[in-house]
Amino acid sequence: MVLNLCTLFDSNYLDKGLVLYKSLEKCCENFMLFILPMDDKCREVLDDLGYRYVEILDYSDFEDDDLKKVKRERSRAEFCWTCTAKLIKYVFDKYDKKICTYIDADLYFYEDPQILIEEMLQDNASVQIVEHNFRRFTRKASEQAAGRFCVEFNTFLNNAEGRNVLEQWEKDCVRDCSYNKNEGVMGDQKYLHSWPEKYTCINICKNQGAGVAPWNVNKFRYEMQEHNSYRITDIESKKKYQMVFYHFQNIRFIEADKVVCCDVDRRIKKEVTSIYMDYLCKIKEEKTFLYNQYGIESLIKVHPADENYEHVQKRFIDSLKDGEIKELGEIFKALIGVVKAKFDKVLYTNKYEELIIELEN
Repeated sequence: MVLNLCTLFDSNYLDKGLVLYKSLEKCCENFMLFILPMDDKCREVLDDLGYRYVEILDYSDFEDDDLKKVKRERSRAEFCWTCTAKLIKYVFDKYDKKICTYIDADLYFYEDPQILIEEMLQDNASVQIVEHNFRRFTRKASEQAAGRFCVEFNTFLNNAEGRNVLEQWEKDCVRDCSYNKNEGVMGDQKYLHSWPEKYTCINICKNQGAGVAPWNVNKFRYEMQEHNSYRITDIESKKKYQMVFYHFQNIRFIEADKVVCCDVDRRIKKEVTSIYMDYLCKIKEEKTFLYNQYGIESLIKVHPADENYEHVQKRFIDSLKDGEIKELGEIFKALIGVVKAKFDKVLYTNKYEELIIELEN
């Protein structure tokens, strides 16, 4: 069975997108990656590269009236989240695919993700979602903040059950895809929280090798194996898994060769450093290639989602100008959340160390 995957990114994320694709080439036997370029430069580069297992989508054909209407009202991150459900639906409608999985551009695959799809099919489910899988002692607060499930690897069957869930998710995201502004909404993610109770066709992925990420990296112990693969052990359940993919979310460049990666338990720093070092070397290689070939120079110092706090500040100023005092409660609530997060960070780093990697020139 062909593994149909879809993702979206702009020229600022091209380096990550290219590394993602090459990781799939190494571990997938049969796949097609549908990419929606979010700017013209990204489209130009992908067209020129002509990767064998990539189908480049036409943004002008993809953008519908809903997206045109909300585009001006949303930050870059919020708008991309608004597109997620629509992207899966577009692949279904345009290419008549029977199954499709949305993946984030900053994933890196170590094993063929077909094993995850097979779990869903064996469960006779039409939709698969992946938990954030937070540590037990932080789970309640973390899920309240970010949601129980992560939009990073979401699979849908193109059948009545799958379409029903997908189309409702699409409507939800068009209505509101805000970040830390409205109660119960966290981009496109928190909508997934009610799915297991609301629908009978949902598979919650049981394989913890899916979705290893900065928010749960300290939940595991790591054993490097042949061909740059990893065996992981859940320190809470003692269960072992092959790491299918790592989500390299929110890597931030202090400068070209100095990168903030994650907060890491000192006991596993060596192994986690190895995982990040390998990925960052590949990112650096693609950055060099993109600059030399296409003049693209991207150095993300702030995660696109965090740019929303500038959006919050703008709304604050605009509300004062327009006399819309009713919005101040929401805005102050968001700003208090920022302060709390920074305070929690101080407490957290008493036990964990911020992993900063310096790459060789």
